[in-house]
Amino acid sequence: MASLQDASALHLLFEFCPGGELLRLLQQSDRGVLDGAAAAFYAAGLALALEYLHDRSIAHRDLKPENVLIDARGYPKLAGFEFAKEVTGATYTLCGTPEYLAPELILNEGHGHAADWWALGVLLHEMLTGDTPYVERFAPLKLYESILRGGRTAPRGVWLAPAATHLMDALLRRAPADRMASVRSGAELVLRRHAFFEQIEWRGLLGQELSPPHVPELSGALDASNFDAGFEPLPLEPLGDLAVPIGAFIDF
Repeated sequence: MASLQDASALHLLFEFCPGGELLRLLQQSDRGVLDGAAAAFYAAGLALALEYLHDRSIAHRDLKPENVLIDARGYPKLAGFEFAKEVTGATYTLCGTPEYLAPELILNEGHGHAADWWALGVLLHEMLTGDTPYVERFAPLKLYESILRGGRTAPRGVWLAPAATHLMDALLRRAPADRMASVRSGAELVLRRHAFFEQIEWRGLLGQELSPPHVPELSGALDASNFDAGFEPLPLEPLGDLAVPIGAFIDF
């Protein structure tokens, strides 16, 4: 990772992740649903990423499938830092993606890192059911009302394991302080020990020693076939002592 700055903006340069977006992986899966083991793998990896950011007082504020990239080995990488902010107390900016907004964001009550754990609960629901828990197509106000009312809705015919249901409910609690992992060291002391993650060996995940559920098929280091048609990585150019694909992944 590197940063670049011009007269008008600061650009963040990330590594090229040729596996594409988690969204594409969901779209290509059966009924848009991942099995429990795959969902646990990606959710655990994202939990580690959020834990890392929160330990440094940074809230991501836009967790969603489009902002989760898959690297060449099949591991998830958190991207999309347009709305990331250093937060030590509460902040009041309304930002993010509607389906993933926590109640305190909608009500402008002031939000912090707990909003990211809410978004993880929404993403987990999407991975396991094929849709977000609060669905009101083309009606933002009704969507927000649904989020504020609470109560997840799952498509008919979708069976969820009790551990998955419990974890989603624990992450999607109305009060930020009541959400699992929202307390200090909560991700390490509470979330990691949840039954949904019983098959995850956390040290192995952190060291990338586990076998991912999906490893992208690549023809080379700059194979962009896992992205939408029209995406082409830019030619390699020198950046100081490094050679990186300039502009391949720059978040503005």
